[in-house]
Amino acid sequence: MRDNLRLLGSLLCGVVLGLSAAHIMPCAWIVLRKKKKEKNEAEISKNEKLRLQYFDIPALGEPIRVLLSLGRFNWIDERVAYNEWPEIKPKTKWGQLPILLTENNYILTQSKSICRYLAKLVVIEGSRLYPDDPALAFRVDELMDALEDVRAKIMPTIKIADAIE
Repeated sequence: MRDNLRLLGSLLCGVVLGLSAAHIMPCAWIVLRKKKKEKNEAEISKNEKLRLQYFDIPALGEPIRVLLSLGRFNWIDERVAYNEWPEIKPKTKWGQLPILLTENNYILTQSKSICRYLAKLVVIEGSRLYPDDPALAFRVDELMDALEDVRAKIMPTIKIADAIE
């Protein structure tokens, strides 16, 4: 937890100072690299029991569900009811879902990060879904970010009550 707070503090300071991601990311990498030397907690095996926590809607959880199924992971789809969320929210790493929990209680958060991680593990017809080549990986990330921009524009329309709005 302390490392997460240190990392978050560094990132927030960078944002406040107006630093770009190019300045902030090396700082994050240093903190995470030190932690990686201690133990690679996020490493997932196919036989390990995973638990995905997300609401009973597709939205941000569905790509993770698809990747877990494609990769034939041993996983449980734990659907969180909206009335349970206020009790669960303060116990989450960033106050949001989805969360992917490993058997050794490592918590993976942030939907796109989880998707990228799983796509690096899933092999279809002999190839990983997430490319090793940096240029191809950039194209995948670019498309994921573009789709997120589209999702952000569409989301407000879900709350429209009538055709006049």
